[in-house]
Amino acid sequence: MFTPKITAAEAAAISVNVSLKRSIDADTLVGIFKGTHAPGSWMPHLALFFSDVPDAILKKFMAQNELSPNDMLNVFYKLSPAMQHKHFLEVVYGRMEEAV
Repeated sequence: MFTPKITAAEAAAISVNVSLKRSIDADTLVGIFKGTHAPGSWMPHLALFFSDVPDAILKKFMAQNELSPNDMLNVFYKLSPAMQHKHFLEVVYGRMEEAV
């Protein structure tokens, strides 16, 4: 089995940055969820975070950075409703495993 040598935060940042010209770094991404960085100008990155980052990386991101579902949802609900990827709610609340 392949084990990457980067953190989930670094993998999430790479995934988000692929589509955007301005790059967010892993520390800023984590800081937004921990409340130490303002999400303001990073909203497009956050929308991609919730829609494009693979589920396994999202779960590892939460675990490695000791983020609760509420930490994640506080940022999720700052996005406009059109940018909220509803599948993320299933990832946070674990309904995906129940459906399988």
